[in-house]
Amino acid sequence: MRLTTLTCCLAILFGIQTVAGQISRQQKSIFGLSALAGVNLTQVDGDNFAGFDKFGLAAGLKGIIELNRHFDLNVELIYSEKGSRFESAQSIARGTKDRQIKLSYAEIPMLLVIKLKAPDATTSYHLQAGVSVARLLNTRIEEPTIKAPLEFDFSSIKDEFDSTELNAVLGVHVRPPGNWGFGLRYSGALTKFYEDPDAAPIAGNREIVEFLRNFQLSLLMTYRL
Repeated sequence: MRLTTLTCCLAILFGIQTVAGQISRQQKSIFGLSALAGVNLTQVDGDNFAGFDKFGLAAGLKGIIELNRHFDLNVELIYSEKGSRFESAQSIARGTKDRQIKLSYAEIPMLLVIKLKAPDATTSYHLQAGVSVARLLNTRIEEPTIKAPLEFDFSSIKDEFDSTELNAVLGVHVRPPGNWGFGLRYSGALTKFYEDPDAAPIAGNREIVEFLRNFQLSLLMTYRL
């Protein structure tokens, strides 16, 4: 099912570009296609640790619909690695991070783009805002085999992670002359991928995990195809 979904999304993105080229042989196309790749800096709200300490990869395709000279609509298909990296009870004193929640997603961001460019400028600046629907592809938990008595076991709940996620997305993208571009993007989950309605919070007790929710910063490079 997951492979079929990805194949269909890729076909749609390539189909937009192909059909647009056939329709607009005599005029400039309002459709475009870009490849994108970059790095995610991620954290999980609710794991009782703070900081964008986990690195992950991001790569995919971006379909572009030019609405007018001020606005674009982007529809993307991205493979995105999220999660968190933090200390176990044994490693807190050493300051090392030996526990990880590794999550791999297929994402479809849908973004409205505001294009800012002076009449005589060759570089354009794009402001992006929208939502992203993500589908969980793979989950991996890395943590010490031997845990402290009150340390939470994330491996015990990984099968309860929600497979679908909705995110709010904000970003800025810079397009110098040519086909290359680069940008910074912030994404925050509007939904939790884990929630325990019976959990009772206790101050200073890391044993309690009420919910888990993704947040990320992405540094992306794009190339107009």
